[in-house]
Amino acid sequence: MQKWMKRGRVAVMMAMCWAAIWAPVAVLVGLLVDPDGSMDEMWVAAGAYPGFICGLLFSALLWVAERRRRIDELALARVASWGAVAGLLVSLLPLLAAEPTGAWGLPRWLLAVVITGSITLSSAASAVGSAVLFRYAARRRIFATGRSG
Repeated sequence: MQKWMKRGRVAVMMAMCWAAIWAPVAVLVGLLVDPDGSMDEMWVAAGAYPGFICGLLFSALLWVAERRRRIDELALARVASWGAVAGLLVSLLPLLAAEPTGAWGLPRWLLAVVITGSITLSSAASAVGSAVLFRYAARRRIFATGRSG
């Protein structure tokens, strides 16, 4: 039971970090898309929610697929691939809920490309950033080095 609790805690912490990083990035994107600030409240949520969900899904994918290895032991390309898979799966949610005509008057296919591409790339970049951070922590022995978690 302790192993599950530790993995769950790590997954939630990673998801919270991803959400905290994605939220200001979404605000910056919002400044480009909505320069007059008429939709200012939505941009924080537009980054934080998918960031949190991608972080959780990425942790779950790693736990299932790479059960015997820690994130700091994996190749960065492999970590990026799992991050991209998590992002791709999460990016399907708004596409399933979007109106048939698309948002902001964009065609649905263009909206799908923008949403899928941005979330997938952001998730892959966050995964690589997490792996680099965990590698640094393992080298500096910041976290416990036991194999139990």
